[in-house]
Parts: sequence; C-alpha cells; structure tokens
Amino acid sequence: MTPILIVPILGTPAIVPIIGTMQKTITSKKYAYLINWLKKSRLDQGMTMRDLGEKLGEPHSFVQKIELMERRLDVFEYVVYCGTLGVDPVEGLKFLR
Repeated sequence: MTPILIVPILGTPAIVPIIGTMQKTITSKKYAYLINWLKKSRLDQGMTMRDLGEKLGEPHSFVQKIELMERRLDVFEYVVYCGTLGVDPVEGLKFLR
C-alpha cells in the first residue's frame, strides 16, 4: 500500500501519494563509474587535470572537483567534457542504464 499524505488545498484536504525520493546522482555507484570512465580517458591520454582544465577553459580545480565527485556535471557540461576528451558521450551514458 502506498503511504499517503493529506495536504490542505484551499481549506480542503487532498490525498497525495508519497512515491519516495530519487537517489542523489552524485552519490550513486553508476555516476561514480561514469566519472571513473572520464578520469581513465583523461589518464589514458597522458593528460593532467591542468591540461584538461585548460582545454575546457576552466581552472584545474573544476576537473578536480568533478573527479572527486564534489561537483556534478550537467548534461551540457558532460557533452563538452566528453568532446574535449575525444570520447563518445553515448558510450558513457550506457553506464547509467
């Protein structure tokens, strides 16, 4: 049975199902695998965080925070990041399935 929450709307109670919460992306194992794939791609090319940051037009701390999973990449940043590394973003997205 789905738990319910009674929420007053203009003085009238309404029943709203509580479905649950989504896991935070940045703490998921799949996201960690994706970030490790990006990091491995960088290292396989002999590129430092500083090198990648320069190519991205960002400070090296941007790359560092992503690789330490202190900062999450949005979709646009992910595609640019992959393009800069010369990897196919679709390949990385397969890890998230």
